[in-house]
Amino acid sequence: MRANRSPGCMLASVRVCLSGIAVCGVLLGGCQSYQPKSLDLQAYQTSYIQRGVQLDSVQSFAEGLESERALSEAFSIEDGVSCVEGEILSLFYNSELRLARLRAGVALSAREHAGRWNDPVLHFDGADILSASAPFDYGLTLGFSIPVSGRLGVEKDLADAGYNVEVLRVIDLEWDVRHRVRSMWAQWSTAVEQVELAETQMTEISQVSDLADQLEQAGEMVRAESRLLRIALAEGRSKLLLAKQEESRIYSELLELMGLPPSSSFELIAEIPSVGDLVESGWFDRVRTNNTALAVERARYFRAEQRLRLEIRKQYPDIELGVGFGEEEREDRLLLGFSIPVPLLNGNRRAIAEAAAEREAARGSVESKLEHLMHQLKRLELNHVALMNQLHAVEIDVVPLLDEQTNEIDQLMKLGDVNTLLLLETIDRNAKAKSHLLDLHLALRMNMNAHEAILGPDIRTDAELDGMEFNDETN
Repeated sequence: MRANRSPGCMLASVRVCLSGIAVCGVLLGGCQSYQPKSLDLQAYQTSYIQRGVQLDSVQSFAEGLESERALSEAFSIEDGVSCVEGEILSLFYNSELRLARLRAGVALSAREHAGRWNDPVLHFDGADILSASAPFDYGLTLGFSIPVSGRLGVEKDLADAGYNVEVLRVIDLEWDVRHRVRSMWAQWSTAVEQVELAETQMTEISQVSDLADQLEQAGEMVRAESRLLRIALAEGRSKLLLAKQEESRIYSELLELMGLPPSSSFELIAEIPSVGDLVESGWFDRVRTNNTALAVERARYFRAEQRLRLEIRKQYPDIELGVGFGEEEREDRLLLGFSIPVPLLNGNRRAIAEAAAEREAARGSVESKLEHLMHQLKRLELNHVALMNQLHAVEIDVVPLLDEQTNEIDQLMKLGDVNTLLLLETIDRNAKAKSHLLDLHLALRMNMNAHEAILGPDIRTDAELDGMEFNDETN
């Protein structure tokens, strides 16, 4: 059996243990504790439904938007919701935007904590010779990694670039959502007018059908002709139901896009802004400087640039330094350790090569996006001209002829010469022509919205990116 340890050795062991416990306690005192957070879908559903009546926060948000984004109308929905006010609601409530902003918050957290030193490492060595008189030798050191390579500063730059990507993604999505609201608002407004057109056509056909019934009872019309009018009346009812169904569908999608619940009772104001000729003036230059999607791609390129800088900086090793105290053969000692990797075999070559290739891929993505936008802009220009020609043709050639036909029929009816089938044909052609005009106006508005979306907002999205310079020798 081993002999009892001497009091001096026991005291040294106790002192070492207490010192280690004290150091560990100090280090662990800065650790965070986990706090669970429940997911209450019932509470969220209640708050979602109440969006239709709680608009104070939206009002404050709108006031900030009006000065910052130069939205032309104040937010006031007592008299109904206009398209511009619908844009404000979508910017505040849209679920896609909410997720994008939350993801930007993740990047912001990474940015705020980037470039920190590694935690120190507590290291303990002990040697106990199995002899009653032998001392207990030990060493207690605290190791630090000193980033002499400068990589911490580059890590901050990389985190800044990553956050910039997410911010520009939010801006791009905001711009996209606003134009989707404009386009869907135009679709819904057109659907409302199509319902009104179908109702007007139904009224006109009903009047002709009543007249046909009177003529049939008087023996002045055969049953086959009156049956055609009843068929047209049934088809008109079906067309009206389909028009109302389409209007309801687009209205529901518009509420979802604005982030409002299905039970919302807002009165939307139908409006389709007029569209004029496109005046080309520096479109391609504007795309390069203001397009939000291109700005996101450029930000991704700068992030790839920073990642390459970081991987190159990692070639240069950091110094590992350890300091502490210990005891050997009953003599106190000050301990000092030093180590530095020698980059001869690895040199982080794989990571550098991958980062360089990713930078070139990001460059290609930016250039490809610019090419696509330029072609898309040109196609929209050609499509605009074609749609304007179609609109002018209908307004100049078709509509006057239909108006003339209607006037002549009215004159004949006043003279007592009633041709119900001719009346029915005229009503049908008038309705088709008006419906075609509505479709052309909608197509022009949609084309213009797509054109405006590509040109970007009236603020340069490339200003901050152009100011980013990489004069580092590791570029």
